[in-house]
Amino acid sequence: MYEGGRLFCGPSELQLLADRYYPSLVQWSDGRLSIESLRFAKSERPGAPDVVYTREGRDISRLIVHAVSGQQVLHHGLPIPAPIFSDEFDDLNHLFFFPKKGFEIGFLFLYKNRSLVRQLLSGRSVEIPFDEIGPNGESMDPQDVVDALHAAGYREAPAGRVLLSGEFRRHGAMLGILFKRAHFSHNVIGLTPQGDFLFNAFAGRGKEDVGVTVEEAASQLQRQGASEVLIISNGSDVRPLWNGDVQVIAKEAEASDSSSAMIAIVFNPRLTVNQRLRRFWHWILDVSRLSPNRRGLLSKAV
Repeated sequence: MYEGGRLFCGPSELQLLADRYYPSLVQWSDGRLSIESLRFAKSERPGAPDVVYTREGRDISRLIVHAVSGQQVLHHGLPIPAPIFSDEFDDLNHLFFFPKKGFEIGFLFLYKNRSLVRQLLSGRSVEIPFDEIGPNGESMDPQDVVDALHAAGYREAPAGRVLLSGEFRRHGAMLGILFKRAHFSHNVIGLTPQGDFLFNAFAGRGKEDVGVTVEEAASQLQRQGASEVLIISNGSDVRPLWNGDVQVIAKEAEASDSSSAMIAIVFNPRLTVNQRLRRFWHWILDVSRLSPNRRGLLSKAV
């Protein structure tokens, strides 16, 4: 996130800044909103503002109020194919439903072989050696892997045909598999062609049947009129609160002590700063009166 001349990001992300462009929701100094592909650079001079560049190399640091990055899944009203946007997801649990045996079986192997992620998202199965499928890339007993797959609802397919989603096949030292797509919690923001701001939230638990896929999240916001969509976060138990009413958009997630929050504050541009602060403070008081189970996701226009 870029705010007030400062870039806020995790330490690991600092190593990627020089070579990476981030799809970002931008608020310009004149109040306009747009989604741009941006490159961020930390200032080397103490006290100097950090820098934001467009793909054309233009420095827009002094022209914008803030920017927040995400994974772009809809552009010009058209879905971005999953194999293209998949490299923006470090946590592959947002894309695939992995069988578990104390760890996600296949996660590490796919993380190290990103071309296989794109292959899976194109609907084609992959092969994983049993001697590299363990939690740290070590060997696992094939029968333990098969038992975990069955427990997660995967089906062993007969030989001689293409694997379908949720199917696997064992042959020698290799596991052939087409992982199921993950249904997850997603918080999404977007813009209409007129520049109006939209947002939505989907409950989920990272299980096969609770939540939505990345494409389903984008499609929902598209139906609301969005032509550009970013996924900005993934909470484990989300509920949107819109003007005082809790909205249940996806299947109910299991009760959980964890929560996430996305707060969208849409101000009337004619309000003074003090008026905005007063409205925001009243909103915070409203939120504090909610029970913990209703604070999964809090979003309200003020």
